[in-house]
Amino acid sequence: KSRLQADCTQLSDAKMKIQKREQRLKSEVKASNDACSALKKETEQWKTRATRSGKACGQLKSLQDRHAALNTKYELLQAATRRHTQCEQQLLQVEQEATETISNLLTGTKETQQLLGDKDEVVATQTLLVQT
Repeated sequence: KSRLQADCTQLSDAKMKIQKREQRLKSEVKASNDACSALKKETEQWKTRATRSGKACGQLKSLQDRHAALNTKYELLQAATRRHTQCEQQLLQVEQEATETISNLLTGTKETQQLLGDKDEVVATQTLLVQT
């Protein structure tokens, strides 16, 4: 009887240990599941961040391409502006030369008229001399 009682006590103690261990394991499983859930949530957050980062990188690349295109257009505009300025300077020079040429032609025309006038006087004088 006392052996049976000892066996019962041992079984009861073992049962208690098993229940405590089972409780501890259940707690560990719950903690592990909670950690897994937290990791899944964090993984989703990182995936979202990576997607946003990928989109931002794409936008940055697009902006860099547009910046390069605008730089090219700016350089072309600067070259065109330089050519325009050179053309304006050449045009001014041609206008000045044309003004000088016209002035010279007018002066030459006056001199020619004076010479022609002088020639008429010479002819008239010669005519008078011949007549006398």
